[in-house]
Amino acid sequence: MKIFTSLILIFILTFISCERFPEADYYEIEGIVSIEAESQGEINNWIVDHKYTSVGVTSYESDSKGEIRYSFYVSNPGDYSIWLLSNRFSDASDQNFLNFSVFDDENSEIGSSSFQLPSRQNPEWVNESENGEDISIRFSESGFYSIEFYSNGKTGYRFDKLHFTLNNARKPEGMGYPETVDPRFDPVDQKREQRIRIPPQWAFGVLYGGAVDGSTIKNDVERLLERDIPVDAYWIDDEWTNNLSQFMDQHEIRKGTHFSENSDTDSDFFLLPLDSDLDVVQQVYENTQNEGEKNHRGFIFSGIANIYDEEFKLYPVNRYSNNSSTGFDVLKDQVEKVSNPRLTMYEIPFLTHDLVDLQTVEESAREELFMRWIQFSAFNPIMTLFPAPNGLFAESGLDLSGRAVENLKKYSVLRNELFPYIYSHAHFTRQSGEKMIQGDGLRNTQFMFGDAFLVAPIVERGVRERSVYFPDGYWYDYNSNNSYEGGRSWFIEAPLETIPVYVKAGSIVPYREFSPTIEEGDKGFLRVEIYTGDAGTFRLTEDDGFSEDYLEGIAARTMFRYNELEGRKILTIGAVQRHYHEMIVVRDYEIEFLYAEKPSKILINENTVSETEGEGITYWIYDDQKESIKLIISEANRDEKIDIEILP
Repeated sequence: MKIFTSLILIFILTFISCERFPEADYYEIEGIVSIEAESQGEINNWIVDHKYTSVGVTSYESDSKGEIRYSFYVSNPGDYSIWLLSNRFSDASDQNFLNFSVFDDENSEIGSSSFQLPSRQNPEWVNESENGEDISIRFSESGFYSIEFYSNGKTGYRFDKLHFTLNNARKPEGMGYPETVDPRFDPVDQKREQRIRIPPQWAFGVLYGGAVDGSTIKNDVERLLERDIPVDAYWIDDEWTNNLSQFMDQHEIRKGTHFSENSDTDSDFFLLPLDSDLDVVQQVYENTQNEGEKNHRGFIFSGIANIYDEEFKLYPVNRYSNNSSTGFDVLKDQVEKVSNPRLTMYEIPFLTHDLVDLQTVEESAREELFMRWIQFSAFNPIMTLFPAPNGLFAESGLDLSGRAVENLKKYSVLRNELFPYIYSHAHFTRQSGEKMIQGDGLRNTQFMFGDAFLVAPIVERGVRERSVYFPDGYWYDYNSNNSYEGGRSWFIEAPLETIPVYVKAGSIVPYREFSPTIEEGDKGFLRVEIYTGDAGTFRLTEDDGFSEDYLEGIAARTMFRYNELEGRKILTIGAVQRHYHEMIVVRDYEIEFLYAEKPSKILINENTVSETEGEGITYWIYDDQKESIKLIISEANRDEKIDIEILP
């Protein structure tokens, strides 16, 4: 009876909630109005146009003034910032703006201004007026309002979406929020609940491709493996020969090729034309799911043309190729594509990039560009190295120097060992809608890689130092013993062999031991780094790596919590929540507390831990040079909580 009464009450409240809104095209919901420009259709010399990554409207007839208007209902009065997703109109700065006016319910103008359109040709969210001021409008009372744009008889004006936000609290990112056409649905929640698939585990390793000659491919892979450089996948332009296919299978390397009607059935994944329609993307993705395993994960490389449709997130991954320029400007462009929230490509959860053909780059710059590219690529959700149509080592190829090969090894191995951290964040992306790389919209050549790492790639030739802004907190240099107070910018050194990377105090970073491929990795051992100086948490998420069972919640989750209290360092490893098929329940841990003084005692579940090193036992040691505590825990039962207390 109580349940029935509660349901009736919810229905009544929902009905009342809906009734207080009059019928409108769009609504303000939780301080947001979101409108897709093409919703008005083709009207008054504005046509619907699909360009680059989104769909919008474009003025198309000269000397014919055209207006386009959008109406909406505001229930929470206040000051609203107005954002426009738009393209550059003209190369002339004095013409590169779009006029608009805002009207109340009586069609009286309550404000007008001009959007300064983006300087780039790709869609970008803008909020600045012609005179450089942020654009906002005050809605003094609840009611109907409208906004109207004017083409002024010029062709080529274009915009894709509108976004109003109360007090500028929710700035748009990527493709923005879903349209606010129904007052019952919060656009923020709708965005968060958009469905996302995760690629198979091997796709988070190191992926190669591009060479067309089988002997060159075999030579490259053999020389990489001889140097203990991991290779998880390789794609080629042609079909796989039996010998080359067997060689890849022998080393558990996944095989890919370009998709066509006569595509090689021996391939594990495909590269699609960058402008493929979404129905083709879906079909090819489903073709990569193994026969006999209905819930096996597929994997493809598709383009970016469909990201205006949220369904694209079901078919990872998207590939971006910039062939319009060569050299370091390509690297800078691609760093900005992943780190600038105002760009539509920021929407893509698992984005990868093609490097420009290095053999078209000035010879004196090739090695430096290759090394800087490797460094940036390692700190992406998906790491792809498609650099050499003629191979990495062959006489006709890049002929990499020893220094370049060592740099490739350094960051490929790091990528391999960081798999637990990267894969856990992939699951977080699926659950929260937030991608692994996060930028602040102000500094577009630096970004957060997950919740622990601040990454600041070098994107200019010859540069060996740069300015980095550190968010609030305390930060450790991942490459040295330097540390930095947050809330300000610091000028830092950036030698060619390293990418500037910093870790926030309180971070918990899990690693695995190195393995030739991700799929061969040992799940029975975990190394964990604790960056002392603040509190932090990390939720380790694991699954079988190949099935879609995770979509049904079948994944293991282990919560790590670190705190500091009255000189004590306290780490709790929670009991694992849920199991997946063939999960290893017993695990060895190597936990290192960095930047820590030597303790007097360490307790695990209130039992004193030995300082005597020994195989198969639990013990701890202190490294005076590194100022770190290393705690070895043998054969821990993951179904049981572990409480670790380090006493000063």
